[in-house]
Amino acid sequence: STFVSTERGKDLTIRSFKEAKADSTKSHYSLKRSRRHWKEIEEDVKSWVETNWKKWEEEKPKWLNEDVKAKIPLDFIPKAAERKKESERRQKENKNQSKRQNEK
Repeated sequence: STFVSTERGKDLTIRSFKEAKADSTKSHYSLKRSRRHWKEIEEDVKSWVETNWKKWEEEKPKWLNEDVKAKIPLDFIPKAAERKKESERRQKENKNQSKRQNEK
């Protein structure tokens, strides 16, 4: 049998983020989704990132790879120095991607 639901994708995203306990699950239902899916709970997502950024930088969880980091809005990162560091990392990563594409 096939599971059918009338719940919209964005409603599933919002509910799942709010119900999630693990950061990896919260990430799955926010940062790995289109931002329009979590626009309504943007302040919740921002608060979650602000609260946990320092811990994530220290612990380097597997789910927080370069792609996921790149999807975190810079203004969600709590301190100016950390925002600058992440911005520079992204710029470097973008240059490296461009270089790899040009080599193909």
